[in-house]
Amino acid sequence: MIEQKYIDAFLKGSFTKHALGKHLDVFKAFVDGGKLEFNHGAGWTNSTNPRFSGDFQYRVKQPEPQPLDIPWGYVHTAINYAAMDEDGRIFFYSGKPSIGVSRWSYKDCSCYPLPLLMVIKKDQVTDWKLTLTERPKGV
Repeated sequence: MIEQKYIDAFLKGSFTKHALGKHLDVFKAFVDGGKLEFNHGAGWTNSTNPRFSGDFQYRVKQPEPQPLDIPWGYVHTAINYAAMDEDGRIFFYSGKPSIGVSRWSYKDCSCYPLPLLMVIKKDQVTDWKLTLTERPKGV
């Protein structure tokens, strides 16, 4: 069953039932305050007032990555990634880790804690899931 707030938003909009059905999950995210993007063949663009036209593609805007400021010149060359877990601890990885429930998971690679003498700024991080940082090429 669809909640009343979605029905009310639909009734206030200027989109067709068919177009809305095609984009229902995105429409719900928009009503709940999510930011959207649309594509009409020229790439993804911010959408502040979506019409949910059947000719457009819509998606929830992906959050911007929040890479960590890692001094890669001081990190062993076998390390290719760094990321912060939910508890704020930073780890280094030889291979690309995957996102877990509250930490990064490392099945096919090695994991190393941040050395005690290395200080990494974390005050700008708002979501630990966006901190996966890849070593730049040639560093």
